[in-house]
Amino acid sequence: ANTDMADGKARLLNIWASWCVPCAAEAPQLEALRKQGVEIVGVTIRDRPDDVARFLARYGNPYSRIGADDRSTVQMGIGSSGIPETFVVDGKGVIRYQHIGDIRVEHVPMLIDKLKEASE
Repeated sequence: ANTDMADGKARLLNIWASWCVPCAAEAPQLEALRKQGVEIVGVTIRDRPDDVARFLARYGNPYSRIGADDRSTVQMGIGSSGIPETFVVDGKGVIRYQHIGDIRVEHVPMLIDKLKEASE
């Protein structure tokens, strides 16, 4: 997964699932980040493609791409304990910041700042 992200561009990595209630709550904030030019890569945890499609149809799709983590191997590998969780990943694919829990309105400017720091 790291080589995918090592293209010189900082982005968010959002770990989520269609069955996760706080994931639905953070959907508008992810959309707001996307509208501000933030690239968000999604990874769904123990989910089904049709459930994922339904969730995105209902709450919007802010993701540039979505990977599936059916056995939580990616999740464990990056040190994520629960969902939703969002990581700021720098252009080398290195995690620079971990945000545990759903993104609330007040977290959006902070995440943009962290992305700017990761881009320098």
